[in-house]
Amino acid sequence: MLLTRADRPPLSRKALTFLIAIVAASSAADAGTPFRISTENTPQHPQTVLVGRFADTVKRRAGDRLDVRFSHSSAMFRDRDVVDAMRRGQLEMAVPGSWQLERLAPDLGVFLLPIFYGRSASATHAIMASEIGAEISDQLSSATDAHVLGSWLDLGHTHIYARVPLASHASLRGLRLRVAGGEANVARLEAFGARAVVIPWPDFPQALAEGAVDGVLSSHVTIASAELWKQGLRFAYEDRQYFAQYVPLVASRVWRSLPPDLQGLLAQSWNEIAAEGAALARRSQDEARRVLVEAGVRIVEPRDKDIAEARRILMGVQPALVARLGVSPTLVERIEDELESRR
Repeated sequence: MLLTRADRPPLSRKALTFLIAIVAASSAADAGTPFRISTENTPQHPQTVLVGRFADTVKRRAGDRLDVRFSHSSAMFRDRDVVDAMRRGQLEMAVPGSWQLERLAPDLGVFLLPIFYGRSASATHAIMASEIGAEISDQLSSATDAHVLGSWLDLGHTHIYARVPLASHASLRGLRLRVAGGEANVARLEAFGARAVVIPWPDFPQALAEGAVDGVLSSHVTIASAELWKQGLRFAYEDRQYFAQYVPLVASRVWRSLPPDLQGLLAQSWNEIAAEGAALARRSQDEARRVLVEAGVRIVEPRDKDIAEARRILMGVQPALVARLGVSPTLVERIEDELESRR
């Protein structure tokens, strides 16, 4: 006898739970492998723009094989927490600043040492393109249990911004300056007599408004994108403290699970964006500088001899800093030789 719908016995709780699990699993499979990407910067920031383009490119090229979800402004995680999040399976990719990673891979701290103070972007690029750069990326990959997807993403040089006039590195004495992290950043500023305070970027505007800090170590783009002259940052000392870059990390557990064609798709898509990013970073920093000047920010450009004198002071603290950070002294010597050969 054919049972009508009304005559059919109701599903048991166990059977209903089983069916729901099947439907959920099917939906997850249809959505593809989860690929969540987290960044800390605001929507207008060049890094956010570029990582967003990367996410869109991967979505288009991978189709339904990857479920790409991009989140900025620390909506998922702050950069200091992304490595732990990837290890816990809560995140598949992140692009943190290199200064957030030196505690995990000490040799990464070399780019924030005094030997790079005041130098051109080409100095950092040359080291990263050499065997030294490859070795540092390998160390980072091992320390974070993450795959370095490709070229590092340029942000640009960082400088000092403050509420008070800045005429030279001597002007930093006594100032409380926010840094994103990195012991080398702290040591460099303290060598000039400043007090470095580590504050996550989302919390910085409030700290500035409350008078908890006098200024910040940052870049033209970052200051302009947040319009921080409105919070009183009307002076800048353009001394090229270090050349900032972001590192593209994909959790190793995810990378190993992907077929070779998807690995290649991700790497190719990223390196295309990174190449575009180098030019965009230069344009963005130049444009941001123009915006700051038009907003009334007074920017002081130190002379070459001022940079040389400041680096001389900083080099006095470098040996102790190298030991404290755990950076290989041999690596520092190799970089010094490489930089010297480029003069």
